[in-house]
Amino acid sequence: MRQERSQEELLQDLIEIEVDDGLIAGAVLILIGAILNAIGITQVLLTKSPRGAEGVIIGNGVASIGNVMQAVARKGYTSAKNLKGTIPV
Repeated sequence: MRQERSQEELLQDLIEIEVDDGLIAGAVLILIGAILNAIGITQVLLTKSPRGAEGVIIGNGVASIGNVMQAVARKGYTSAKNLKGTIPV
């Protein structure tokens, strides 16, 4: 039996033994944060439509607000008051 093990084998064993939902969820959140930071996204909004549908809008400052307003206009909403459920995160 071989005494030395490669880093890849050790890492594989660690993943098999130590992985649980919390670690995976944390790693995914860190990865998402790193990606958003890398591409310069500055705004994440949680939205709720007047009919109760919920969603997430990710954008870059004023551009994302413009996109929200365009989407609202396409849906037939004519007033910004319908966006009161939009909350910056």
